[in-house]
Amino acid sequence: MTVSSTPIATRMLQLLTATSRGLAVSIAVLSGLGVIALVVMTLSNILLRNSGQGGVPAMVGWGEVGVAAIAYLGLAYAQHLDAHVSTVVVVRMLPRRLQRYVKVFWMIPVCLLLLWMGVETAREAIDSISIREARMGAVPIWPAKAAIAIGVWVLLLELLVQLLDLLFGPEKSRSTAVRGPDDAQLSNAV
Repeated sequence: MTVSSTPIATRMLQLLTATSRGLAVSIAVLSGLGVIALVVMTLSNILLRNSGQGGVPAMVGWGEVGVAAIAYLGLAYAQHLDAHVSTVVVVRMLPRRLQRYVKVFWMIPVCLLLLWMGVETAREAIDSISIREARMGAVPIWPAKAAIAIGVWVLLLELLVQLLDLLFGPEKSRSTAVRGPDDAQLSNAV
């Protein structure tokens, strides 16, 4: 009996997958709301500057901090959708069984790198939150540092779930986990 055929392992993988997907979607929604807020601030800044009122105070600082938070909060959901730039074309040319091994081989160091990044970004976020760090006294940086740490940890969870699915998931799931986009999707992307 293999690990993938046990009901407990299957349920655990399903629970981890659902949890990861739920967290990824939740923080992606925050990322989307951040994009909307940044657009509104930018439009307000343009309107105020064109009307001679000087613009939104510290707009550049808010934009810099906002973009960092927005980008990292959206990473896990992009990974869930397999929307990241990757070497799909190269991996797709390999035999199906080898595709799985190549993915597993590279996901392990990526997960280790993200683990290190998660620890470091969490440490930075905790330090920043504890002193209520701000840029030039006007723009708080600590929320963005917290968002970056959260984004890294949820991305790590998503990658770990995908790695476990490749290693122990049902055979059907394993074959779709290594399948790349078809030629129509590749040509549309170019």
